[in-house]
Amino acid sequence: MSKLFDVTSGKVCIGSGVVLCGGSTPQELTLAGLVFTREFDMETGWVFRTTGPQDLMGHIVQLSLGFQYDRLKRVSFGFAENPNLDMDDLFKKHEAFLYQELGAPTHKSKHQTLYQYAWGEIVSEMDPRGSGCYILVTWNA
Repeated sequence: MSKLFDVTSGKVCIGSGVVLCGGSTPQELTLAGLVFTREFDMETGWVFRTTGPQDLMGHIVQLSLGFQYDRLKRVSFGFAENPNLDMDDLFKKHEAFLYQELGAPTHKSKHQTLYQYAWGEIVSEMDPRGSGCYILVTWNA
């Protein structure tokens, strides 16, 4: 069973007592002890806030939390402890991490490993055009 992801409820336990849940507000997460370091308002109802660095299951990550109308809808992160890794190697590390945490994926392609659940999905993606490699948790509601 994963220590990071509760696949039954969709909760993500990032340590220090902070649990990310779909629908959480920035205020609730701040009260739980999360410190936001940056905010970017898209002026479309979406606001992205970052926090970190965080130690997440032995990996150093920066978290990007996406709030739609003040409700958490997505969180993304990538491992940052080895900045010399190229994107292919980082993608492989993300895939191995998710496989260890969650088992076999629902779907796998060259640039994406997807786990689907009733509450949302967890995906490892690599953009082959060079714009990033990350793990993304998205909640439906």
